[in-house]
Amino acid sequence: MNGGIDINQAILTDFSNGDEAAFRQVFDLLYRPLCFFAGKFTGQKEEAEDMAAQAFHKLWLRREGFDALPAIRSFLYTTVKNQCLDLIKHKAVVSHAHQQLATSPEAADSFAESHRMQAELLELIFGQIAKLPEKYRLVLEMSFKEELTVPEIAQRTNKAENHVRADRSRALAMLRASLKDQHLLEAALVLWSIYEAGHFYR
Repeated sequence: MNGGIDINQAILTDFSNGDEAAFRQVFDLLYRPLCFFAGKFTGQKEEAEDMAAQAFHKLWLRREGFDALPAIRSFLYTTVKNQCLDLIKHKAVVSHAHQQLATSPEAADSFAESHRMQAELLELIFGQIAKLPEKYRLVLEMSFKEELTVPEIAQRTNKAENHVRADRSRALAMLRASLKDQHLLEAALVLWSIYEAGHFYR
């Protein structure tokens, strides 16, 4: 599955050469989907974010070997999966699902593949958000990337809460139309409802 943000080869080459602005573009594209992926293993938002951040740190240290997005994506997801399995083993989690993941490579691979697909769908959604007109893009990014409430967005933007709600509603309508054009609306809405309900890390 391809993400919705275009990262051209020049940016990837700059990333490989150590350009921090190029790294930020890669980070912005993949960080939240990677947190979602890690959260399916850990069940904890903070731990998931730590795992994603550690994976990006490792990627940056090895950046000279990466100048293609599929290779970067594969490295990050594999790194997070391995870190999460190590954490599960270290914590000696007693739940049946985590016991299976800790002891069965096949179960871990199946679990990882399923949730990686969901994470890459989330990546596509965030990519489509990035293509919206600025005021609609900002309200969704603050809602779903920064997880701000409507009152918090209103305070940051100096807008009335009703205005923020209206912008958010319009932005979601535009996002749905974009995803419908790509025949991904049904799957995206299911995933988005989970995200909005705050269930990613449960």
